[in-house]
Amino acid sequence: MKVVSCRIAGRPCIVPIEQVLEITPGRGWTPMPAGTATDSAAVTAIGILSYRGRAIPVLRLQLAAAVDAAACAVTNDAASHATRLLIIGGAAGGLNSQALALEADRVDVVLEIDDAVVQPPSDVRLDHPAVTGICRIHDTLTFLIDGRALAAGRAPAGVAHE
Repeated sequence: MKVVSCRIAGRPCIVPIEQVLEITPGRGWTPMPAGTATDSAAVTAIGILSYRGRAIPVLRLQLAAAVDAAACAVTNDAASHATRLLIIGGAAGGLNSQALALEADRVDVVLEIDDAVVQPPSDVRLDHPAVTGICRIHDTLTFLIDGRALAAGRAPAGVAHE
């Protein structure tokens, strides 16, 4: 399986490349109104991005047990030049009503990994709506993120899908 290697919420992650439509700079999105985002959710809708004429949600994943409130400030100014948005396609893989933008601290490289090295998250009692596996890449435990599960509506309340 080909994957995009990145860091999300400070953690090493991979996303299957067939789910990624595009990688864009992490700026130009509109923050959600105050009170929409919560720092206790595993997935938080932090904004809206106009992408190819469509409004899509910008999501932030929480992958740490303890969340630093200062790091979760929801402002468009907080997106540095290093921050990227992974545009994830819906179930059909194209830009449709289920597309979303996933905030990443940085994007590294495209890798080829063997599906057999991916361990189910249930083996380590990890319950996160976006994490569908864990594997070791370059001696680092890495989360496999399923953006399409989020795009298909298997995300927490507050992330609306048509």
